[in-house]
Amino acid sequence: MNGQINNQAYYFQILFLSFPVLLGIIVALAKPLVIVNWTDRLGQWGTTKRTNYSGRKGFLSYFLRPFFWGLSKIDQWTRNIKSEFTRSGVR
Repeated sequence: MNGQINNQAYYFQILFLSFPVLLGIIVALAKPLVIVNWTDRLGQWGTTKRTNYSGRKGFLSYFLRPFFWGLSKIDQWTRNIKSEFTRSGVR
């Protein structure tokens, strides 16, 4: 019985870790324009918030600055991908 639980946990971990990749592939292949627009707006929002939180100090800013830095960097790194659907899937 214990081996079966370990197998289920292992499969769940694989599914959980591969979900973002599968979602990106689905977006790149299905080409939903709504998702493309949403990821573009999310990247712009992250860049704007990063500049707003860059000089702030405090407990909440300690956690938000790295989050917004990550969003803006993903937007910056993927900006040169020509296909908007592939770019959105990578984001």
